[in-house]
Amino acid sequence: EVKFANGEGGNLRRDLLERRHDEVEDERRERVTKTLTQLGTNAPIKSVDVDQAVPLVRSADYFMTEKDTASFLWQPLTDCIGMGLAVVAPDRLRIVGGSELPNDRSAENVERVRLRACQNLKDMAEKQLLAALDFAPDVLAITTPAPCETAWFANTEVLADMLAHLERQSGTPWVVIPKSRRDILVVNSATEAWELLLEWLESCLEDRETVHIAPHVLGGGKWREHIPSVAPDTERRIRELALRSRWRMQSGITNILRARGNDGYDFVSPFSAYEHEGRFVTVAPASVEMNFTSISEVERIGFLFGENDVVEVAFKDMAARLPHLFAPHPGVFPRRWVLSKPSDADLKVLRELAI
Repeated sequence: EVKFANGEGGNLRRDLLERRHDEVEDERRERVTKTLTQLGTNAPIKSVDVDQAVPLVRSADYFMTEKDTASFLWQPLTDCIGMGLAVVAPDRLRIVGGSELPNDRSAENVERVRLRACQNLKDMAEKQLLAALDFAPDVLAITTPAPCETAWFANTEVLADMLAHLERQSGTPWVVIPKSRRDILVVNSATEAWELLLEWLESCLEDRETVHIAPHVLGGGKWREHIPSVAPDTERRIRELALRSRWRMQSGITNILRARGNDGYDFVSPFSAYEHEGRFVTVAPASVEMNFTSISEVERIGFLFGENDVVEVAFKDMAARLPHLFAPHPGVFPRRWVLSKPSDADLKVLRELAI
């Protein structure tokens, strides 16, 4: 039995606390902490008025739930970051659970709910949103309202105006880094503080509250990752940091899918990458002997033929030539695919596509 400080409680399945066969101890603690946090934050408020909620911005793996439990993801913001909803209680955020979200998931209603949540966020905020950090005057953070600072990442309208204003002032582009659940940075892409800033960000990567440590810009109301025009060594560090942050998110999803057991696939392929000719290439391993393999959307797939023969193909080329082998992996964000076992004819095509 588990009891929270507010007097609420209930029974907790023992297997949720036990370490799974593919987990290290830190991963077990992270999963248990996340489960208890979700239980605790859902306890204080008995009924939820979604129109009073604010955006809940988290990394994609945060929205992955146990099998047969409705996800509380409301809207993807990027392929690494999602938006849920939360009600601000006096001492915590009360997450709006999957079963409490509106049933109407039409594009119009999804947008209406986002705008309503963003307006609630604006109403809670103080007039001065930004404060300079110690790194430099052009390394800023949004500091209000606590504890919803990173929720501003969902408010693309306000941040578009903010970035445009800062760019007019400095004459240089600015980027947004949704570092953690309470740290969202707004940085001049031409700042002289990149080295110090990166040293700090790299040390924060394994924090369990990390969202996605990568620079982002807005285009057409949508976020995309963006590497600023900086010195080559600095650019490489930024790229590597963004890749490591993505790997962290993908690893969380892989662990949850593997814990679900037999769910329409034989193998959950991990997200990995390597450096080739000065750039990082993302890859997912697969075996031609597996009936069904779940993979993330990567640049290349590495197929194992037998014990030592690996054939690497471009994801896009394979999808174009062998679309019948790809099926969407349902209920997973960001998008994943379930690959079917290639036939003899398919294997010949894979050989032709070899990089």
